[in-house]
Amino acid sequence: MRAASHDPPLPLRRRLLPWALLVAAWSVPGVLAALQVYAASRAGTGIGGVRLSLAAALLWQLPVWLFWAAATPLIAWLTRRFPVGEGRGLRFLPLHAVLAVAFATAAEVNFGVFASLAGLTPPPQFAGGPLGVLRAILSDPWMQAHVALYGLVAGAAVAVSAARRYRERDLRASQLEAQLAQAQLEALRAQMHPHFLFNALNTVAMLVRAGETPRALEVLVGFSELLRHVLYETGTAHVTLRDEVEFVRRYLEIERVRFGDRLRVEIEADPDALDARVPNLLLQPLVENALRHGVAGRSAGGTVRVRARRRGPRLHLSVEDDGAGLPPAWTMEGCTGVGLANVRGRVERLYGSGGLLRVSPRQEGGVVATVELPFEPAELPTPALELA
Repeated sequence: MRAASHDPPLPLRRRLLPWALLVAAWSVPGVLAALQVYAASRAGTGIGGVRLSLAAALLWQLPVWLFWAAATPLIAWLTRRFPVGEGRGLRFLPLHAVLAVAFATAAEVNFGVFASLAGLTPPPQFAGGPLGVLRAILSDPWMQAHVALYGLVAGAAVAVSAARRYRERDLRASQLEAQLAQAQLEALRAQMHPHFLFNALNTVAMLVRAGETPRALEVLVGFSELLRHVLYETGTAHVTLRDEVEFVRRYLEIERVRFGDRLRVEIEADPDALDARVPNLLLQPLVENALRHGVAGRSAGGTVRVRARRRGPRLHLSVEDDGAGLPPAWTMEGCTGVGLANVRGRVERLYGSGGLLRVSPRQEGGVVATVELPFEPAELPTPALELA
């Protein structure tokens, strides 16, 4: 069952505005036609030589166009009720041809009535009885113009409906993409929790056994800050790069306690890149991969480098390690790592062809993961984690 809408009703002025614009749009050609008729009658070249006042000319010509203003919503409804195209082909085209003649006939009758009120009696369309009236209407050159006006209004209504459908379709698609990206973010958070817990608690236990209680408390406080960020500060799909870099910095501080001198960390970020808007938890899975596959397996340890650069309209992020490198015949498509696949999927869904994740071997040994995104200035509240 659909939930009841609690949106407040629009003010009367806003509800009437589209109708006022519709009337104004159709009134413009009516006023111009009235001015033309008035000038012709004053010059003695009007219909039947009748001299019309400006008010009479307006009374004659303006209602013709206001008729189409009143008919426009009905024609728009008819095109929705009996659509042409949209998978139905030309099934309703004959019906719209009949409707075009019917609306044009009504417009002609309207034309004749107001011509009489303007002083043109009897108008040509109303001579010769009912059959004569019908014959005159169907043969009048304005009849073709009125049929064309029906086609113009119907075509515009079809175009507006198609544009609205495409816009709604794009909106639904973008909403689904955003929901999928959010689901991937939640999956990444769920994946990170046991890693944080296992590594941090092992580090604290190691420090306590070594009698380094102050350092154990320091690690525990840092871990609680990270856990708070993961649990409570990642409800949004985007953060500032400043926040993301600081999160990675604190994450690596805890890992440096665990690895000791075996882990060396370098973080370089251009100041003008720090206020960029980036996907939340974008760098952490790449840093975790560098630690797990590039540093942890080496007795001598290694270096993890995180770089952020702005190059014109593009943001370049990279995470490097100097470990053993990629396995033989490794490909991104064949990668089974959850974190890497998650980052790749989020980048593709959030940025399409404008985003890129590339993982490649370094010439000096090791692996570099590069992310390229459009540079988007962040419009976010003050980040929870401040750079030191």
